[in-house]
Amino acid sequence: MKRRLFFKYGLAGGAVLVLGGLGLSLRTGPLAPLPKSGLKVLNHRQWSTLVALAGVVVAGRAKLPSADDLNVAGMVDQLFATLHPDLSGELALVLNLLENPVAGALLDARPAPFSGLSLDDRIEAVGAWRNSRLAPRRAGIRALIALINSSYWSRRETWAHTGYPGPPQLGGAK
Repeated sequence: MKRRLFFKYGLAGGAVLVLGGLGLSLRTGPLAPLPKSGLKVLNHRQWSTLVALAGVVVAGRAKLPSADDLNVAGMVDQLFATLHPDLSGELALVLNLLENPVAGALLDARPAPFSGLSLDDRIEAVGAWRNSRLAPRRAGIRALIALINSSYWSRRETWAHTGYPGPPQLGGAK
């Protein structure tokens, strides 16, 4: 093959890949309704990804309130506001990567936005992140899951299901 022809095919193939990646990156999932109190740190897309992720983390807990019922994503957004800006920025970046269909296609052969997946597909995607060979990917998803779980189980509505009677009442002796 002549060098000129090789470069011509290489450039054409590269252009196809770039255009395909651009097309994938323009795909977006559904936007979740914003909380009444507004967002503290996240943008609307990150919020929607967090709502979808919280639904996965809390899924399958029979007789327990859902993540939406307890506004778990809103609690996590408030927690982000209390973190160092660098840390909250990194966690927001993890949400961006989780949602991004190009990253999904490259890392998991999932060319769709996370928030647009079915619950079963979102569970599978989270499993791929948790078991990834890439340590930053594992650490990022585990940090988000920990924030979601701590927010969920800190709510009074979940205590009775675990046998936790609540914090002790301190009021002094009478």
